[in-house]
Amino acid sequence: MKIKVIIVEDEPILVLQLEKIIEQLGNGFEVITSCNNGINGFDQILSRKPDIVISDIKMPKMDGLTMLQKLSEKGFVGKFIILSGYDDFEYARKALNLKATQYILKPIDIIFFKELMLKLEDEIKTKNGIKDKPLNSSEAIYGYVLDNYNKNVTANDLSMVFGYNANYISNLFKKNYNITLNKFII
Repeated sequence: MKIKVIIVEDEPILVLQLEKIIEQLGNGFEVITSCNNGINGFDQILSRKPDIVISDIKMPKMDGLTMLQKLSEKGFVGKFIILSGYDDFEYARKALNLKATQYILKPIDIIFFKELMLKLEDEIKTKNGIKDKPLNSSEAIYGYVLDNYNKNVTANDLSMVFGYNANYISNLFKKNYNITLNKFII
């Protein structure tokens, strides 16, 4: 299951940056669309039901906070990240009162954003009961690495085979075997 993401942002360069960052996280995410204003974003979110929405706070036609409020009234239960160029406590307070998952100031701290997305992926998969595969995933991954040792298997290769994010696989391997995947493969 891929985590579906919609970006609602009126700055095209920031949309491209966000798409690139999300792509770097691996195949666990899919940006299903991006919208450049709140009204289009509202309609797309209701019809496409993403797991995560990343929205600017100030946009043409409808701002991010109004969109979040209207989505809540319509029963939207996905994760909602607000992006803002305004370091204003009142905006942050309103966003949190509307149950925004996170309020991020621009320019975006890329490392923080990646960690947030991976955390949300984990929360969503846990909520949906699909965090782990039916078989012990770490053992299956370990066995696959041993069976394919001579092929120089990477975390990205394992991601394609097992359907997990490469970072998740690396963390799972380290947690269960007390050695990094890269060190084990060497």
